Order: sequence, then structure tokens, then C-alpha cells
Amino acid sequence: MAPPTQLPRLDQLDPLVVAGEACRLVLDHVARYAVPLSPGVTLDLRGDMTADRAAASTGIGLTVQDLTRYAQRGELGDWPDASCAEDALIEVCSALYGCAGEPGTFGLGELEGETDIETPIGVVLVAAHGRWRVAMRQAVTVKAVAALASLSVNAIDALIKDGEIRLASEKRPRTIAPKEARRFLGARGVPGF
Repeated sequence: MAPPTQLPRLDQLDPLVVAGEACRLVLDHVARYAVPLSPGVTLDLRGDMTADRAAASTGIGLTVQDLTRYAQRGELGDWPDASCAEDALIEVCSALYGCAGEPGTFGLGELEGETDIETPIGVVLVAAHGRWRVAMRQAVTVKAVAALASLSVNAIDALIKDGEIRLASEKRPRTIAPKEARRFLGARGVPGF
């Protein structure tokens, strides 16, 4: 049996709270990089816009909420199919990790190297990307399976070592075949698998 984890549990995350965190991070990112100022000077672009208001009323906030529900349960909301999750991931990750003022400077291939699953937004982004890869019948990383299962990467490694999960590739990043990921996540009771 896998050891318990102290990481954020995907199934317990509130989409509005995750969106608020993401909006705060985006606002901080833009303020930090959009206008080069001297050290110690911070530009505040928020005005009367709080992260909570942004989460409930902006495109990025609503998109993060949709991604959270998609990562948690596979809900598509008003998306016609799972392929829209890719567009949503690119939109959010570009805002969080791209170079300000330079569109297209972030690719999904960088997502799991850049994203920490010890934060709620990190868990959501990595889990949504993993769910999308399974839906597209693509191999999924060990990190994404960990995020979807609300386990640590070390716990997944222990399950691999015990033979409970089979790797598709041991090359970095290590991956699990979509059918195997679906089997494991379904057996754990992860909704949508």
C-alpha cells in the first residue's frame, strides 16, 4: 500500500480558491516582468481587482476553475471535448510561466518540469495535463499520475517497484501507458477513470 502524502489532495481542492491563487500569481508575474523597475520597486497592477474577484470574473480565473473541475473529475463544462483542455492549459501556463510580453514562450512540454505538485495550482495543472494525455491516448508521466491520484511521486515509485504499476518508459521523464494509467486511477477510485 502506498504511504500517505501531505501534498494537496486534488479531490479536495475548491476550484474558486485555486483560481484565486492562480490569479494572484499571474498578477504578481505581470507586475514583476512587464515593466523593468529598479530593485525594491514593485508595480501594483491590481487597482481594485483582488485575486478573489479576478478568480470569479476574469477569463483566466474562469479557465482555472474549469481546469480544476476537469483535473478532478474529467468534467468538460462547456468544452465540446477533452482537446479543449490543451488550449486551457496553454492559456493558463503561458500567463503563469511565459515571458511577459512575449506570447508563445511557454510550451506544454515544459509544464511538468516547471510545475510543483506541492501547490494547489501545480497539482491542478499537472493533473489536468495528465488527464488530457490519457484522453488523447498518450503516455502520461509518473508525476501526472501522482497528481491525479493525490500521491507523492515517491509513493508512485514505490508502487512501480512493487509491480502495481508498469512503466511504459524508464527514460526521463518516466511514463506510464494511457491504458495502464487509466487502470490504476480507476482502481483508486479517481472520478472519470
